[in-house]
Amino acid sequence: MTGTNAPAANAYATHAATLEERLRLHGEDHPLTLAAMNRLADAHYAQGNLASARALEESALATRRRVHGETHPETIAAMGNLAVTLFAQGELAAARTLEESALAARRELLGASHPETLAAMDNLAITLKAQGDLDAARYLEESALAASRHLYGEDHPDTLACAWNLFSTLFKLTDCHAAIEVLHRHLLPLLDADPAHLTPKLQSIRQRLRQLVGPEPDAHHPICAPPED
Repeated sequence: MTGTNAPAANAYATHAATLEERLRLHGEDHPLTLAAMNRLADAHYAQGNLASARALEESALATRRRVHGETHPETIAAMGNLAVTLFAQGELAAARTLEESALAARRELLGASHPETLAAMDNLAITLKAQGDLDAARYLEESALAASRHLYGEDHPDTLACAWNLFSTLFKLTDCHAAIEVLHRHLLPLLDADPAHLTPKLQSIRQRLRQLVGPEPDAHHPICAPPED
């Protein structure tokens, strides 16, 4: 393979050879073998070979469950990897099931307010919105925002990202009162912030806010167009 795909093809060949060697030397349950399997799955994913990535991730998850159990951090990470691929394939129900299991395991292992638990909530909410289950997504995003406020404070980038996620869901639910409350409490101050001092994520949110509310936000009609996720 030549051109822009050559680096990806070379990476695939390297990871495939490494996995073959580690299977021969260590067997399928060894951590080094599973790490090589993950890297090869990533290479497949990067090339758009989702079916091949999925097969490797399903094998890795089955091994993690058998070796470590359902709530081990490596098992939870393997759930997340497979869920990403399933989502990309449009297998939203299967991705949701895995993300629900991952979230339950994170809560049990780390607690409801741990950063990794909040990330699992965000992943599940994205899938729920893709399925059209906006009420369930709203519940998760409200919980994540409350936990992030408690953990980080009102003005932390993660809290503001949670607020944006909830705001977009509330708008889609046409709950304008709740959406405006989140907008004014958390998001409008971003318009006065120096973009150079914002993270790339918050810079993107700030740009979309400017498109939504216009140059002079109005307390009664603050939204010009629906937000995009």
